[in-house]
Amino acid sequence: MRWGVETVVAGCVLRRSHFVTDTDTAIDNCYVVGLHHSLARLAPCLAGRPVAWDWDAFAEAQAHYAALGLAAPIDAG
Repeated sequence: MRWGVETVVAGCVLRRSHFVTDTDTAIDNCYVVGLHHSLARLAPCLAGRPVAWDWDAFAEAQAHYAALGLAAPIDAG
């Protein structure tokens, strides 16, 4: 995984690249869900208003990505 910040006229751009060698493991471990949820919390944190981890929001994102085949389904048990 590589992160970078580029200066632009309006501020900066955050760039991230991630080379996944094992797609099935990435899906099973909900990598895209964790990234989605973490990035959703980034702007408030940078503004000095950190947001606590929200497992309900994580589950909602997981259900969305699972429907797309990009995350493991939520265990109903």
